[in-house]
Amino acid sequence: KSIALGGFHSLFLEDSAATTEQRGRLYSCGTGPATGLPGAVIRTPQAISEGFRNYASTQIMQIAAGMFHSIALMQDGNIFTWGESSHGRLGNGDKNHSMPQPTHLKMGGDKELKGFNVARPELFFDESERKKPRDRAADADPALKKKAHWEIREFSCGSLHTMACTYGGQLYVWGCNANGQCGLGEQDVYAWVPW
Repeated sequence: KSIALGGFHSLFLEDSAATTEQRGRLYSCGTGPATGLPGAVIRTPQAISEGFRNYASTQIMQIAAGMFHSIALMQDGNIFTWGESSHGRLGNGDKNHSMPQPTHLKMGGDKELKGFNVARPELFFDESERKKPRDRAADADPALKKKAHWEIREFSCGSLHTMACTYGGQLYVWGCNANGQCGLGEQDVYAWVPW
């Protein structure tokens, strides 16, 4: 379905139609915590299962890889990051620890950056895009399915930062801004959580 190449690791997302499982598997190889796998050097792609166990029936919609980190967007809107947390690249506020397996992106308290969450709208990180209620009839009919403004459309990883864009045009950034790569001006060197 898709591939993502990091500095020292590679991710391969299998199409769900190609497997008997409910969702396509995510494979990784390379070295370091950004692989999502235990071990020093993984020379043959292996399936990443830790971290996604509670989401076995949920499709992974998109993946991206940075120099030392990885990110995945689930069909239900949950976002997972893993790898080196230094420079804020995981977006979880942790400044010192690596996350060697996919971890649900939380930003402190009960706030989450999600692609969408109809059941718990209070968890949205940014209220600015949640002005119109989601059309539940469109959710039930695939022919009418329309993306809500706050749903994550795509994301990408740089070496030390990550960006996510919503269907409504909101841009979230996190990670190192030392050279202006997050576009935050000169106000912050690091964005430890999505901004």
